[in-house]
Amino acid sequence: MIVAVITAFLFGLIILNNRTVPNHCRDEEYTERIRIYPDGIKVDGDLISFVSEASVNNRKSIYFGRLANSSQKEMILKSSEALSLSITAKTDKFKPPTNINEFDVEKYYHHQGIKQLINISKLEIMHDHSSSKVTDVPHILRTGLLRHTDNLPVELKRYCQALVIGFRDNDFYQQMSGSSKLGLLHVFSVSGMHVYYFLALIDKLLTIIKLPNRLKMMLEVCCLLVYFQFAGGSPGLLRAIVMAIIRLLSQLLDIEISGIDCWSLTLIMQLLMLPEAIFLLSVQLSYSLSLGIIITAKRGLMFQTIILNAISLPIILYNFYEWHWLSIVASLVFLPVFTSVIFPLVVIICIVGNVKIITSLFEWFVSSFNHLINYVGEMPGMINVGKPPLWFTIFALTLTYYIAINGLPHLKRNVVLLASMYIGIF
Repeated sequence: MIVAVITAFLFGLIILNNRTVPNHCRDEEYTERIRIYPDGIKVDGDLISFVSEASVNNRKSIYFGRLANSSQKEMILKSSEALSLSITAKTDKFKPPTNINEFDVEKYYHHQGIKQLINISKLEIMHDHSSSKVTDVPHILRTGLLRHTDNLPVELKRYCQALVIGFRDNDFYQQMSGSSKLGLLHVFSVSGMHVYYFLALIDKLLTIIKLPNRLKMMLEVCCLLVYFQFAGGSPGLLRAIVMAIIRLLSQLLDIEISGIDCWSLTLIMQLLMLPEAIFLLSVQLSYSLSLGIIITAKRGLMFQTIILNAISLPIILYNFYEWHWLSIVASLVFLPVFTSVIFPLVVIICIVGNVKIITSLFEWFVSSFNHLINYVGEMPGMINVGKPPLWFTIFALTLTYYIAINGLPHLKRNVVLLASMYIGIF
Protein backbone atom coordinates (compact mmCIF):
# COMPACT_ATOMS: atom_id res chain seq x y z
CA MET A 1 0.00 0.00 0.00
CA ILE A 2 2.80 2.40 0.95
CA VAL A 3 4.66 1.51 -2.26
CA ALA A 4 1.52 2.23 -4.32
CA VAL A 5 0.93 5.56 -2.59
CA ILE A 6 4.54 6.70 -3.02
CA THR A 7 4.66 5.60 -6.67
CA ALA A 8 1.38 7.36 -7.50
CA PHE A 9 2.51 10.45 -5.65
CA LEU A 10 5.86 10.66 -7.47
CA PHE A 11 4.17 9.90 -10.81
CA GLY A 12 1.89 12.86 -10.19
CA LEU A 13 4.94 15.01 -9.52
CA ILE A 14 6.46 14.04 -12.88
CA ILE A 15 3.30 15.09 -14.70
CA LEU A 16 3.04 18.35 -12.77
CA ASN A 17 6.71 19.16 -13.30
CA ASN A 18 6.29 18.95 -17.07
CA ARG A 19 3.85 21.84 -17.07
CA THR A 20 5.10 24.99 -18.71
CA VAL A 21 5.73 27.97 -16.47
CA PRO A 22 4.06 31.17 -17.70
CA ASN A 23 6.36 34.17 -17.93
CA HIS A 24 4.49 37.44 -18.31
CA CYS A 25 6.49 40.53 -19.09
CA ARG A 26 5.53 44.18 -19.61
CA ASP A 27 7.87 46.69 -21.19
CA GLU A 28 6.32 49.84 -19.76
CA GLU A 29 6.96 51.13 -16.24
CA TYR A 30 4.15 51.66 -13.77
CA THR A 31 3.77 53.02 -10.25
CA GLU A 32 2.17 51.42 -7.22
CA ARG A 33 2.09 51.71 -3.44
CA ILE A 34 2.72 48.67 -1.27
CA ARG A 35 2.02 48.32 2.45
CA ILE A 36 4.41 45.88 4.08
CA TYR A 37 5.98 45.12 7.45
CA PRO A 38 9.80 45.04 7.81
CA ASP A 39 9.74 41.28 8.48
CA GLY A 40 8.75 40.76 4.84
CA ILE A 41 11.73 42.68 3.39
CA LYS A 42 15.17 41.12 2.89
CA VAL A 43 18.09 43.55 2.89
CA ASP A 44 21.47 42.69 1.34
CA GLY A 45 23.75 45.71 1.37
CA ASP A 46 21.86 48.35 -0.59
CA LEU A 47 19.64 45.76 -2.32
CA ILE A 48 16.19 44.70 -1.14
CA SER A 49 13.72 42.03 -2.13
CA PHE A 50 10.21 41.17 -0.99
CA VAL A 51 7.12 39.26 -2.09
CA SER A 52 3.80 40.99 -2.64
CA GLU A 53 0.77 40.97 -4.90
CA ALA A 54 1.28 43.27 -7.89
CA SER A 55 -1.47 45.82 -8.39
CA VAL A 56 -1.24 45.67 -12.20
CA ASN A 57 -2.45 42.08 -12.48
CA ASN A 58 -3.03 40.83 -8.91
CA ARG A 59 -0.30 38.20 -9.31
CA LYS A 60 1.99 37.16 -6.47
CA SER A 61 5.38 38.62 -7.41
CA ILE A 62 8.98 38.86 -6.23
CA TYR A 63 10.28 42.46 -6.18
CA PHE A 64 13.94 43.46 -6.46
CA GLY A 65 15.24 46.98 -5.98
CA ARG A 66 18.06 49.20 -4.75
CA LEU A 67 17.86 51.48 -1.73
CA ALA A 68 18.32 55.18 -2.51
CA ASN A 69 20.26 56.00 0.68
CA SER A 70 21.31 54.74 4.12
CA SER A 71 18.28 56.31 5.83
CA GLN A 72 15.96 53.97 3.87
CA LYS A 73 18.02 50.99 5.03
CA GLU A 74 17.91 52.24 8.62
CA MET A 75 14.14 52.64 8.41
CA ILE A 76 13.68 49.01 7.31
CA LEU A 77 16.13 47.52 9.83
CA LYS A 78 15.00 49.56 12.84
CA SER A 79 11.27 50.06 12.31
CA SER A 80 8.69 47.87 14.01
CA GLU A 81 5.74 49.50 12.24
CA ALA A 82 4.22 48.95 8.81
CA LEU A 83 5.96 50.72 5.92
CA SER A 84 4.51 52.25 2.78
CA LEU A 85 6.64 51.70 -0.33
CA SER A 86 5.99 53.95 -3.30
CA ILE A 87 7.67 52.36 -6.29
CA THR A 88 8.18 52.82 -10.00
CA ALA A 89 8.82 49.45 -11.60
CA LYS A 90 8.25 47.10 -14.50
CA THR A 91 7.85 43.37 -14.84
CA ASP A 92 10.80 41.43 -16.19
CA LYS A 93 11.75 37.89 -17.16
CA PHE A 94 13.56 35.45 -14.91
CA LYS A 95 16.97 34.48 -16.23
CA PRO A 96 16.76 30.97 -17.67
CA PRO A 97 19.35 28.32 -16.76
CA THR A 98 22.23 28.20 -19.25
CA ASN A 99 23.47 24.68 -18.42
CA ILE A 100 21.88 21.27 -17.92
CA ASN A 101 20.85 20.74 -14.26
CA GLU A 102 21.66 24.39 -13.41
CA PHE A 103 19.43 25.95 -10.76
CA ASP A 104 16.21 27.21 -12.39
CA VAL A 105 15.22 30.35 -10.50
CA GLU A 106 11.93 30.70 -12.38
CA LYS A 107 10.73 27.23 -11.39
CA TYR A 108 11.94 27.77 -7.83
CA TYR A 109 9.73 30.84 -7.40
CA HIS A 110 6.88 29.34 -9.40
CA HIS A 111 6.73 26.35 -7.05
CA GLN A 112 6.11 28.85 -4.23
CA GLY A 113 3.22 30.45 -6.11
CA ILE A 114 5.32 33.45 -7.21
CA LYS A 115 4.38 34.13 -10.80
CA GLN A 116 6.51 37.06 -11.92
CA LEU A 117 9.62 39.15 -11.36
CA ILE A 118 9.37 42.92 -10.87
CA ASN A 119 12.39 45.24 -10.98
CA ILE A 120 12.10 48.51 -9.04
CA SER A 121 13.69 51.54 -10.69
CA LYS A 122 12.58 54.15 -8.11
CA LEU A 123 11.79 53.61 -4.44
CA GLU A 124 10.40 55.84 -1.70
CA ILE A 125 9.81 54.56 1.84
CA MET A 126 7.71 56.11 4.58
CA HIS A 127 5.93 54.95 7.71
CA ASP A 128 2.36 53.76 7.22
CA HIS A 129 0.00 55.09 9.89
CA SER A 130 -3.18 53.38 8.72
CA SER A 131 -5.10 51.20 11.16
CA SER A 132 -3.84 47.65 11.65
CA LYS A 133 -5.92 44.69 10.51
CA VAL A 134 -6.37 41.29 12.10
CA THR A 135 -4.18 39.81 9.36
CA ASP A 136 -1.37 42.14 10.47
CA VAL A 137 -1.05 40.47 13.90
CA PRO A 138 1.47 37.76 12.84
CA HIS A 139 3.63 40.38 11.09
CA ILE A 140 3.47 42.74 14.08
CA LEU A 141 4.59 39.91 16.38
CA ARG A 142 7.25 38.71 13.94
CA THR A 143 8.69 42.19 13.41
CA GLY A 144 8.63 42.73 17.17
CA LEU A 145 10.68 39.57 17.77
CA LEU A 146 13.14 40.61 15.06
CA ARG A 147 13.71 43.92 16.85
CA HIS A 148 13.78 42.07 20.21
CA THR A 149 16.65 39.84 19.00
CA ASP A 150 18.60 42.50 17.09
CA ASN A 151 20.90 43.20 20.06
CA LEU A 152 21.75 39.56 20.78
CA PRO A 153 25.24 38.17 20.09
CA VAL A 154 25.73 37.03 16.51
CA GLU A 155 25.24 33.25 16.83
CA LEU A 156 22.31 33.48 19.25
CA LYS A 157 20.65 36.04 17.02
CA ARG A 158 21.07 33.80 13.97
CA TYR A 159 19.68 30.73 15.75
CA CYS A 160 16.78 32.62 17.36
CA GLN A 161 15.65 34.21 14.13
CA ALA A 162 16.10 31.08 12.01
CA LEU A 163 14.52 28.58 14.40
CA VAL A 164 11.66 30.56 15.91
CA ILE A 165 10.47 32.80 13.06
CA GLY A 166 12.14 31.29 10.00
CA PHE A 167 14.20 34.41 9.22
CA ARG A 168 17.67 33.82 7.73
CA ASP A 169 20.24 36.57 7.37
CA ASN A 170 22.50 36.89 4.33
CA ASP A 171 25.35 34.96 5.98
CA PHE A 172 23.19 32.12 7.25
CA TYR A 173 24.19 29.39 4.79
CA GLN A 174 27.83 30.47 4.78
CA GLN A 175 28.06 30.36 8.58
CA MET A 176 26.10 27.09 8.72
CA SER A 177 28.22 25.37 6.06
CA GLY A 178 28.85 22.32 8.23
CA SER A 179 25.13 21.73 8.81
CA SER A 180 24.56 22.04 5.07
CA LYS A 181 27.30 19.56 4.12
CA LEU A 182 26.24 17.06 6.79
CA GLY A 183 22.57 17.27 5.88
CA LEU A 184 21.50 18.80 9.20
CA LEU A 185 19.88 21.93 7.80
CA HIS A 186 16.49 20.19 7.68
CA VAL A 187 16.33 21.00 11.41
CA PHE A 188 15.84 24.65 10.48
CA SER A 189 13.20 24.10 7.84
CA VAL A 190 11.40 20.79 7.94
CA SER A 191 11.56 19.16 11.36
CA GLY A 192 8.51 20.92 12.85
CA MET A 193 10.28 20.93 16.20
CA HIS A 194 9.47 24.60 16.81
CA VAL A 195 5.78 23.80 16.22
CA TYR A 196 5.96 21.10 18.91
CA TYR A 197 7.57 23.46 21.42
CA PHE A 198 5.13 26.27 20.60
CA LEU A 199 2.11 24.01 21.00
CA ALA A 200 3.47 22.56 24.27
CA LEU A 201 3.99 26.09 25.64
CA ILE A 202 0.49 27.23 24.65
CA ASP A 203 -1.04 24.06 26.10
CA LYS A 204 0.79 24.61 29.39
CA LEU A 205 -0.37 28.23 29.65
CA LEU A 206 -4.00 27.38 28.85
CA THR A 207 -3.92 24.50 31.34
CA ILE A 208 -2.67 26.82 34.09
CA ILE A 209 -5.66 29.14 33.64
CA LYS A 210 -7.93 26.05 33.74
CA LEU A 211 -9.86 26.52 30.51
CA PRO A 212 -12.33 23.81 29.46
CA ASN A 213 -10.61 21.17 27.33
CA ARG A 214 -12.59 21.84 24.14
CA LEU A 215 -12.14 25.61 24.37
CA LYS A 216 -8.44 25.06 24.99
CA MET A 217 -8.05 22.96 21.84
CA MET A 218 -10.00 25.51 19.75
CA LEU A 219 -7.68 28.28 20.97
CA GLU A 220 -4.65 26.10 20.19
CA VAL A 221 -5.87 25.68 16.61
CA CYS A 222 -6.22 29.47 16.28
CA CYS A 223 -2.77 29.98 17.76
CA LEU A 224 -1.27 27.53 15.26
CA LEU A 225 -2.82 29.45 12.36
CA VAL A 226 -1.29 32.68 13.67
CA TYR A 227 2.04 30.94 14.30
CA PHE A 228 2.15 29.72 10.69
CA GLN A 229 2.39 33.33 9.48
CA PHE A 230 4.50 34.37 12.47
CA ALA A 231 7.13 31.71 11.63
CA GLY A 232 7.38 32.79 8.00
CA GLY A 233 4.55 30.86 6.36
CA SER A 234 6.96 28.64 4.40
CA PRO A 235 5.61 25.63 2.45
CA GLY A 236 7.89 23.36 4.52
CA LEU A 237 6.29 24.63 7.73
CA LEU A 238 2.77 24.00 6.39
CA ARG A 239 3.12 20.24 6.85
CA ALA A 240 3.95 20.50 10.56
CA ILE A 241 1.17 23.03 11.21
CA VAL A 242 -1.54 21.11 9.35
CA MET A 243 -0.61 17.81 11.01
CA ALA A 244 -0.82 19.47 14.44
CA ILE A 245 -4.20 21.00 13.61
CA ILE A 246 -5.60 17.69 12.33
CA ARG A 247 -4.55 15.96 15.55
CA LEU A 248 -6.21 18.68 17.64
CA LEU A 249 -9.41 18.56 15.61
CA SER A 250 -9.53 14.76 15.86
CA GLN A 251 -9.33 15.06 19.66
CA LEU A 252 -11.93 17.84 19.62
CA LEU A 253 -14.35 15.69 17.59
CA ASP A 254 -13.46 12.45 19.42
CA ILE A 255 -12.22 10.83 16.22
CA GLU A 256 -9.33 8.40 16.44
CA ILE A 257 -6.78 9.00 13.70
CA SER A 258 -3.47 7.23 13.15
CA GLY A 259 -0.19 8.93 12.36
CA ILE A 260 -0.17 7.64 8.78
CA ASP A 261 -3.76 8.85 8.22
CA CYS A 262 -2.83 12.26 9.60
CA TRP A 263 0.20 12.41 7.29
CA SER A 264 -1.91 11.37 4.29
CA LEU A 265 -4.61 13.98 4.95
CA THR A 266 -1.93 16.65 5.30
CA LEU A 267 -0.36 15.66 1.99
CA ILE A 268 -3.77 15.77 0.27
CA MET A 269 -4.41 19.27 1.66
CA GLN A 270 -0.93 20.39 0.56
CA LEU A 271 -1.58 19.15 -2.98
CA LEU A 272 -4.93 20.94 -3.06
CA MET A 273 -3.70 24.27 -1.65
CA LEU A 274 -0.19 24.58 -3.11
CA PRO A 275 0.60 21.54 -5.26
CA GLU A 276 3.77 22.85 -6.87
CA ALA A 277 5.44 23.38 -3.50
CA ILE A 278 6.08 19.62 -3.56
CA PHE A 279 9.01 20.38 -5.88
CA LEU A 280 10.75 22.40 -3.16
CA LEU A 281 13.51 20.48 -1.41
CA SER A 282 12.30 21.54 2.04
CA VAL A 283 8.81 20.18 1.35
CA GLN A 284 10.13 16.91 -0.11
CA LEU A 285 12.31 16.36 2.96
CA SER A 286 9.53 17.42 5.30
CA TYR A 287 7.06 14.82 4.03
CA SER A 288 9.54 12.02 3.40
CA LEU A 289 11.26 12.36 6.79
CA SER A 290 8.00 12.78 8.74
CA LEU A 291 6.69 9.60 7.10
CA GLY A 292 9.93 7.88 8.09
CA ILE A 293 9.51 9.03 11.69
CA ILE A 294 5.94 7.66 11.77
CA ILE A 295 7.00 4.30 10.32
CA THR A 296 9.98 3.88 12.68
CA ALA A 297 8.31 5.31 15.80
CA LYS A 298 8.62 2.01 17.69
CA ARG A 299 12.20 1.31 16.58
CA GLY A 300 15.41 2.14 18.40
CA LEU A 301 17.24 5.46 17.95
CA MET A 302 20.08 3.89 15.92
CA PHE A 303 17.73 2.17 13.45
CA GLN A 304 15.55 5.29 13.11
CA THR A 305 18.54 7.58 12.49
CA ILE A 306 19.97 5.28 9.82
CA ILE A 307 16.59 4.97 8.09
CA LEU A 308 15.99 8.74 8.12
CA ASN A 309 19.42 9.32 6.58
CA ALA A 310 18.71 6.62 3.99
CA ILE A 311 15.38 8.30 3.15
CA SER A 312 16.95 11.73 2.70
CA LEU A 313 19.94 10.40 0.69
CA PRO A 314 18.26 9.89 -2.74
CA ILE A 315 16.49 13.27 -2.43
CA ILE A 316 19.74 15.05 -1.52
CA LEU A 317 21.64 13.32 -4.34
CA TYR A 318 18.92 14.24 -6.83
CA ASN A 319 19.14 17.91 -5.82
CA PHE A 320 22.82 18.43 -4.86
CA TYR A 321 24.69 15.49 -6.47
CA GLU A 322 26.90 15.01 -3.36
CA TRP A 323 26.79 13.34 0.05
CA HIS A 324 29.07 13.35 3.11
CA TRP A 325 29.59 9.90 4.61
CA LEU A 326 29.84 11.43 8.11
CA SER A 327 26.23 12.63 7.94
CA ILE A 328 24.90 9.51 9.71
CA VAL A 329 27.38 9.89 12.58
CA ALA A 330 26.63 13.62 12.75
CA SER A 331 22.90 12.91 13.02
CA LEU A 332 23.47 10.48 15.88
CA VAL A 333 25.75 12.87 17.78
CA PHE A 334 24.50 16.37 17.03
CA LEU A 335 20.71 16.10 16.61
CA PRO A 336 20.03 14.89 20.19
CA VAL A 337 22.11 17.81 21.51
CA PHE A 338 20.24 20.16 19.24
CA THR A 339 16.76 18.99 20.20
CA SER A 340 17.37 18.65 23.95
CA VAL A 341 19.78 21.54 24.59
CA ILE A 342 20.18 24.07 21.77
CA PHE A 343 16.52 24.58 20.92
CA PRO A 344 15.35 25.05 24.54
CA LEU A 345 18.20 27.57 25.05
CA VAL A 346 17.06 29.51 21.98
CA VAL A 347 13.46 29.61 23.25
CA ILE A 348 14.63 30.85 26.66
CA ILE A 349 16.66 33.65 25.06
CA CYS A 350 13.70 34.69 22.89
CA ILE A 351 11.61 35.04 26.05
CA VAL A 352 14.06 36.69 28.47
CA GLY A 353 15.94 38.80 25.91
CA ASN A 354 19.50 40.06 26.18
CA VAL A 355 20.44 39.38 29.81
CA LYS A 356 24.23 39.77 29.64
CA ILE A 357 25.32 36.92 31.93
CA ILE A 358 22.90 34.44 30.38
CA THR A 359 23.45 35.45 26.76
CA SER A 360 27.26 35.41 27.12
CA LEU A 361 27.19 31.83 28.40
CA PHE A 362 24.64 30.68 25.83
CA GLU A 363 26.50 32.44 23.00
CA TRP A 364 29.71 30.60 23.90
CA PHE A 365 27.91 27.24 23.94
CA VAL A 366 25.97 27.79 20.69
CA SER A 367 29.04 29.21 18.93
CA SER A 368 31.19 26.26 20.03
CA PHE A 369 28.49 23.85 18.88
CA ASN A 370 28.30 25.51 15.46
CA HIS A 371 32.10 25.63 15.05
CA LEU A 372 32.29 21.92 15.87
CA ILE A 373 29.69 21.07 13.22
CA ASN A 374 31.53 23.24 10.66
CA TYR A 375 34.82 21.50 11.56
CA VAL A 376 33.29 18.05 11.05
CA GLY A 377 31.72 19.23 7.79
CA GLU A 378 35.17 20.22 6.47
CA MET A 379 36.62 16.77 7.20
CA PRO A 380 37.33 14.49 4.20
CA GLY A 381 34.38 12.36 3.17
CA MET A 382 32.35 14.36 0.66
CA ILE A 383 31.36 12.04 -2.19
CA ASN A 384 30.46 13.75 -5.47
CA VAL A 385 28.26 12.01 -8.03
CA GLY A 386 26.37 13.05 -11.13
CA LYS A 387 22.64 13.68 -10.97
CA PRO A 388 20.98 10.27 -10.53
CA PRO A 389 18.05 9.43 -12.84
CA LEU A 390 14.54 9.93 -11.49
CA TRP A 391 13.76 6.20 -11.63
CA PHE A 392 16.70 5.57 -9.30
CA THR A 393 15.39 8.13 -6.79
CA ILE A 394 11.91 6.59 -6.84
CA PHE A 395 13.17 3.02 -6.50
CA ALA A 396 15.68 3.88 -3.74
CA LEU A 397 12.98 5.68 -1.72
CA THR A 398 10.51 2.82 -2.20
CA LEU A 399 13.06 0.18 -1.15
CA THR A 400 14.13 2.24 1.88
CA TYR A 401 10.53 2.55 3.09
CA TYR A 402 10.08 -1.18 2.49
CA ILE A 403 13.10 -1.90 4.71
CA ALA A 404 11.79 0.53 7.36
CA ILE A 405 8.36 -1.15 7.44
CA ASN A 406 9.46 -4.78 7.35
CA GLY A 407 12.57 -4.52 9.49
CA LEU A 408 14.43 -7.81 10.02
CA PRO A 409 12.75 -10.13 7.44
CA HIS A 410 15.02 -10.22 4.36
CA LEU A 411 16.92 -7.25 5.82
CA LYS A 412 20.33 -8.40 4.60
CA ARG A 413 19.12 -9.02 1.05
CA ASN A 414 17.36 -5.65 0.80
CA VAL A 415 20.27 -3.70 2.28
CA VAL A 416 22.70 -5.39 -0.15
CA LEU A 417 20.39 -4.49 -3.05
CA LEU A 418 20.12 -0.88 -1.91
CA ALA A 419 23.88 -0.57 -1.31
CA SER A 420 24.59 -2.07 -4.74
CA MET A 421 22.39 0.55 -6.38
CA TYR A 422 24.30 3.39 -4.73
CA ILE A 423 27.66 1.85 -5.58
CA GLY A 424 26.46 1.61 -9.16
CA ILE A 425 25.77 5.35 -9.48
CA PHE A 426 28.98 6.30 -7.65
